[in-house]
Amino acid sequence: MKLKAVSLLSILAGLGLLITGCANDAYVEPPADNVCPDTYVRIIKGEVSTEIDAQGVPVNPATTFAEGTKVIILTYWITDEICCHDLSIVLKCNDEIIFTYTQTVGESDLKNPDSIEFYPQQESGFAAGDYTAVVYLDISELISVSFTVV
Repeated sequence: MKLKAVSLLSILAGLGLLITGCANDAYVEPPADNVCPDTYVRIIKGEVSTEIDAQGVPVNPATTFAEGTKVIILTYWITDEICCHDLSIVLKCNDEIIFTYTQTVGESDLKNPDSIEFYPQQESGFAAGDYTAVVYLDISELISVSFTVV
């Protein structure tokens, strides 16, 4: 009989804890914000030209340039500000990388539009070929702009 009474008391005490809960207030750590605001940065447009105006907008953008061109400028428009990421620009000729530029950018480092000037490896200007300029944010490709030198 004593065993039944102890068991009955244990059951009642357990039920009491289940009904009333623990004496300590529950605290749940809020989830960390794992989404970087730069995740949504996009480049909405990219153009190549040989000249830009005072506002940084390409003058006579084109996709074909003459052999011997001395400078080709890639201009791109970013949808939002970038902070503390690597912005990389790669220029390929016939699928071979001929130029790479990387900069860790802060909020004030970029303009919109922003641009980069490509200069040929030889003094005679750009050689004939199929070129592609690719802009990356860290390892994500944001835009690819192709052009031809004939």
